[in-house]
Amino acid sequence: MQAVYGLLIVAFSLSRTLWLSNVLLFLIGAALMVVFSSVTSLIQLIAPNEMRGRVMSIYMVAFRGGMPLGSLASGILATFIDPTLVIGINGGLLVVVAAYFLVRSHGVREA
Repeated sequence: MQAVYGLLIVAFSLSRTLWLSNVLLFLIGAALMVVFSSVTSLIQLIAPNEMRGRVMSIYMVAFRGGMPLGSLASGILATFIDPTLVIGINGGLLVVVAAYFLVRSHGVREA
């Protein structure tokens, strides 16, 4: 689903019509909710019972701390190159990360 999310972001960066952009934003929001809930569920399934709270707190710190840093990096990059290109690069990176985790199993498939 993360690959679909990334592809939708790439499609949004290429879109030049308002109605299509609005439809893509709706689909991006739906895909984002599915990705977030799936990742959170996988983390809770993989973590041992006695460590689940600690693992989730570390995940939330990394997630909530990493997202603003990524947004800052994207914003800085968007001042030097085209913002639509930056959005497309971010979507492409999401697809690459999803493909990496699909190809190389890290115990996620067994969970």
